[in-house]
Amino acid sequence: MATIATLGLIMMAVCRNITTYAAAEVFYSVGFTGMIYSVDVLTADTSTLRSRGLAYAFTASPWIITAFAGPKASESFYEQISWRWGFGVFCIILPFVALPLVVILMRSERKARQRGLLVKQRSGRMLMQNIWFYLVEFDGQ
Repeated sequence: MATIATLGLIMMAVCRNITTYAAAEVFYSVGFTGMIYSVDVLTADTSTLRSRGLAYAFTASPWIITAFAGPKASESFYEQISWRWGFGVFCIILPFVALPLVVILMRSERKARQRGLLVKQRSGRMLMQNIWFYLVEFDGQ
């Protein structure tokens, strides 16, 4: 997800038309929303039901800062450097900020494999059966 979001930011920084920017926004939105979802799942898995509200409040607290600091920062980029570097800076920052989450998830997956808790299973379905299964599963029929 971090890679997809970073790709979207790179596309935003180098875009020359609205079509490219729209595609970049899709990549960025999918990647960033996926990262937020991962953090929310990790928070839910590591907190008790009693303290979950506080845990979610803690993970959402940066939004308070961005509500006030974001417009001033974006104005400074636009007026003093360029709007492209506004996206470019986040292309550099985002992978470093996402690195702890990636490391935690990869270590947890490795531990689960070592303990035998993560076993890859095959469904036994053929290609057309898989297509039909996922069409039904995602209400595409």
